[in-house]
Amino acid sequence: MDVSLPDEFIKYYKGSWDKLEKLNRTMIAIELYLEGKVSISKAAELSGLPFSEFHEELAKHKVKRRGEILTPEMLEEELKLKD
Repeated sequence: MDVSLPDEFIKYYKGSWDKLEKLNRTMIAIELYLEGKVSISKAAELSGLPFSEFHEELAKHKVKRRGEILTPEMLEEELKLKD
């Protein structure tokens, strides 16, 4: 699926459609997570970011983690963040 955006957006991202696409994917993934449609792991996957970077994006946008059960893989990533 292609999403079209006004060309004006590109001037704010210094000519980089890649940056804009990354932002778009991340923000949509955050929105899906906030709506409870996907887990944090799935949201990270959809964003194209590693779990730790997606977690940082949540913090940057002041999004609090939902109380969800962590899989062993998610727990491992969480512990890496605290090192």
